[in-house]
Amino acid sequence: MLPGYNVVGIDVDNPGENLINSLGAIHCITHTIGVAEPLWIVHQPIDEANAGSTVTIDAFIKHISFVEEAKVFWREEGATTYNEIDMAPSNSDYWTADLTIPNAPVNIEYYIWAKAFSGKELNRPIVAPAGYWTIQVEQLSADEWAQNHISAAYPNPTTGNVSFNMEALRGPVTVKIHNLMGQILYEAKVENGNGKITLNLNQNWQGTLMVTFEGDFGKIHKKVIKL
Repeated sequence: MLPGYNVVGIDVDNPGENLINSLGAIHCITHTIGVAEPLWIVHQPIDEANAGSTVTIDAFIKHISFVEEAKVFWREEGATTYNEIDMAPSNSDYWTADLTIPNAPVNIEYYIWAKAFSGKELNRPIVAPAGYWTIQVEQLSADEWAQNHISAAYPNPTTGNVSFNMEALRGPVTVKIHNLMGQILYEAKVENGNGKITLNLNQNWQGTLMVTFEGDFGKIHKKVIKL
């Protein structure tokens, strides 16, 4: 299942034409094939999103003549035509666009296009529009979405630091640590609800601690055992 690609098998062990004895198969040779003034697009595909939510699509886009414009092309799974959204430069060579997911739980197919001032154009994936990335769309409440996208604490139990993985949480997130008596031991705000957060637990804290994540999604509680 490789839409947009034409996969051709190569016999690297033909008698009299043994490529393996000639310093390798095709994957060992093609790395030496370059391109003049390449247009570079780097993007971490979005795996999943909640129906009705807005996801931010970021890409690192660079060219020697600089980038003139970039767009996100997207469609619902099963559609034949793409919609387009303009991307805006956000920081240095980074470009960004907000994609609002339709309310129906239908997967989204998308790709990124960019054009340099030199006139060079490129799609990512490179086989787009025949090939694309797919966002798996779920129909969850904000609370359910957050519960599924904030990991359990690790390591747990812990003698010191504890970490959580947060994925695709919109808006700032307030993180609080409190003990079972309800006393707040720590509070901080995280501006980006995406990535790994590590909390340094005070050596004097012992027993069961509750870590609360609060944002537009509501409140999510995670239990930590401090040894």
